[in-house]
Amino acid sequence: MTNPQPTPEMIARRIVADTVGAKGAIRALYTSGELDQMDSVRAALAAIIETQELCAKREDRLAEDADAEWQKRQRHDPEDDGSNYLWLRNAHRTGATAIRAGEFLK
Repeated sequence: MTNPQPTPEMIARRIVADTVGAKGAIRALYTSGELDQMDSVRAALAAIIETQELCAKREDRLAEDADAEWQKRQRHDPEDDGSNYLWLRNAHRTGATAIRAGEFLK
């Protein structure tokens, strides 16, 4: 049997259980999701989601910067294919998509 891939909810539950030092049955309540309505679990989940979106936005900005640099180089030297900047732009776009999809959690 394989372990399920972690979701933001599962990570938030573990963070809170670890933070409060929950053991045994209490830890099981946290990690099972039965205490998801507690403010601490909801706050941890909100922080994870916010951080995820901030990281994705950063990747978007880096992709835009790489694209702008490629366009600038094209104006100065049409023979320059700018492949490094195109690769970098595509890598950042892929990163932003993966972050938003939660792929980084796997």
